[in-house]
Amino acid sequence: MDERIVTAAILGQLIPEFEYAAPVLLDRLEAGLPLVERKSPSDLGFETGSVDPQLLNLFQTLAPYVTAAAGILQSWFVHNRGRQSQAEWQSAVRQLRLHNAELRQALSSITAVLGASSAPVTETELDIAIGEAIARLARDDS
Repeated sequence: MDERIVTAAILGQLIPEFEYAAPVLLDRLEAGLPLVERKSPSDLGFETGSVDPQLLNLFQTLAPYVTAAAGILQSWFVHNRGRQSQAEWQSAVRQLRLHNAELRQALSSITAVLGASSAPVTETELDIAIGEAIARLARDDS
């Protein structure tokens, strides 16, 4: 499983409005391109021409932290493909958080960024969101 796929899935879970657009937005962000082109945002799957700039800013702010977390989670994901349920993945994320300082820092940063936005989450809610994203990837990968 590619780290970028894990990153996009988690970002899509954290910002549901961008669930399907997250891979394209992430590609554009990493390429240094505008996230949304003025002429037509339809290539992202949006029905209307307006995209909330606060959500785009949140996406840009979260992306580096989610990328850092996904790098750790991705390598772990590859070695633990047998898990299928969202609860198993959530528990695993919680355990990894306890034992991996780098992941703990990345997840704390994500929680802080979301706490400053209009979509604050607790550590448990973040673990649930990540567990859901990874469980969905695991099902799709099967």
